[in-house]
Amino acid sequence: MTDFNTITACGECCMGCSKKLQGICPGCNEVEGRVPEWAESGVCRVYACCKSHNARFCGLCEEFPCGNLTKIISWNPDIIEHLSVLREEYLIIKFLIKAKQATYAGKGAETESSRIGSHDLIYEDGEYMYYDTYIGGNRFAGEEALWVKQKPYWSMNYAGRVTGDNFSGDFLKEALLHVPEDKPFRGPQQYENGDYTYTCDVEGDFEWFQGKETISYKGEVIYECYFHGGLIE
Repeated sequence: MTDFNTITACGECCMGCSKKLQGICPGCNEVEGRVPEWAESGVCRVYACCKSHNARFCGLCEEFPCGNLTKIISWNPDIIEHLSVLREEYLIIKFLIKAKQATYAGKGAETESSRIGSHDLIYEDGEYMYYDTYIGGNRFAGEEALWVKQKPYWSMNYAGRVTGDNFSGDFLKEALLHVPEDKPFRGPQQYENGDYTYTCDVEGDFEWFQGKETISYKGEVIYECYFHGGLIE
């Protein structure tokens, strides 16, 4: 999965670039488009254009693909296709985060049960649909899945249990509201509120991953949940 924090206005990624590793170039995002290659003009035209259109990168611009795109980014003949792929990936991640925040984590209303005793939550927006279904309470198991244009795209299975006293479901939901963009699976790597601490460790990326989350109360682990998943083909 792409880390969009490292993506430049033109859709490139500075991570691993030899010029950046050698200290020749600080990176486009770090210096707001004022890289050595564009020293004469003062600022990268693509960066300036994105800023003027309030777009994180070119593919997210309301005018994408515009008539000037292939002229400005002349070094990449496949730039429209490249930015289109990034755009789709970004919109999917944003939808998934929004869906998670609007359903279980956001105390959203449940829909009709799909299985005996199951809890089901659905969120839809245009061509995207998110479905979360689980069974159990203090010991539980479930699945989250994402459809794009009515086709299964991504899924995650999870199973967890309460292992100690003073567990707070409200704190868990509070932590899950902070789902990170670079690892949009459960909650952030760490989140604290009062005597409660939430942690989440993940291996892998959006295509194939596994992880574990815990909640501690005054330093004692009182909850654990394991999860894994990836893209559907």
